Amino acid sequence: MLINNKISLLCRFFLVAFAIQASIFFSEAQNSYGNEFSNPGTRVYQFEEEHQKLITEVSTTEDSNAISVLVAGNCFLKYASSEAKKPLALNLYFPGTSLNKNKKKPWLDDQTERNIWVDSDIITSVNISELMENGPSRVEIMLKKETPYNITRLNNIIKVSFAKAPKPVRKNNVPKEEDTLPKKIISLSADENESTISIIIKGNRRLKYTSVRQFSLLSLFFPGTTIETEETELSLKSDIISAVKAFELSGDKKTTKVEILLKKNIRYKINQDSSTISISFKKPYKPPAPETRLPDPAPKSKKTG
Repeated sequence: MLINNKISLLCRFFLVAFAIQASIFFSEAQNSYGNEFSNPGTRVYQFEEEHQKLITEVSTTEDSNAISVLVAGNCFLKYASSEAKKPLALNLYFPGTSLNKNKKKPWLDDQTERNIWVDSDIITSVNISELMENGPSRVEIMLKKETPYNITRLNNIIKVSFAKAPKPVRKNNVPKEEDTLPKKIISLSADENESTISIIIKGNRRLKYTSVRQFSLLSLFFPGTTIETEETELSLKSDIISAVKAFELSGDKKTTKVEILLKKNIRYKINQDSSTISISFKKPYKPPAPETRLPDPAPKSKKTG
């Protein structure tokens, strides 16, 4: 009987000791996991971040020297680039990255693929697609010809710039009289025919500009330029353009911005001739309506006598 009591006491002692050791072990493990999750740069934190990487916006920008594609993310995005020959393209792959389908960002909606049509001498279109759920995602820049390019990064934005061919330099370096005039936009109008609708911006001289294309918005920036026209807004009854608005941005150097709000993601082309800039949108082809055929007249009943 005494022996059994001693054995029972020893068992209780070992059970209590085991419970204490287990409690200490699980407490340390929990603290270690919690610190690992909460401290940036640790394995668990990075794993969670990888599943939250998003491409938030893609746009194009153009000036006299280059045309560029900008890819913005919600964080620092890793990417790999590759060139394709047939068809000619530059592809950017973003591992573990999804497309932002936030309802507040209508540029993607719930779709897994979107395109930006660019009618330039270098780029045909920019195609954005999510190859698999939670990535990878691809930004495909379709090219018309082989062109030198440069990829740079600014924080969470990746910029792919394609250099334009240099224009011939004027032998006479003496500036023309019109080049010394203050830059002004003196007219904003629209022109439409059967195949295209165009927004026409006229200046008092040749104006420098930079265009930025997002999916539903095309913006033109005119540095050092003011507005001298009362017609600063256009409301159009069009299937392509909703509205056009010109306004001056605040700042030390005056910059004028012209916004063209689009109803459709459609090709466009910018032409500049002296002091006039024309942004033309090609209307989608509409097949002719089928001819309406009148029903055959009912046969007259023959009278029998």
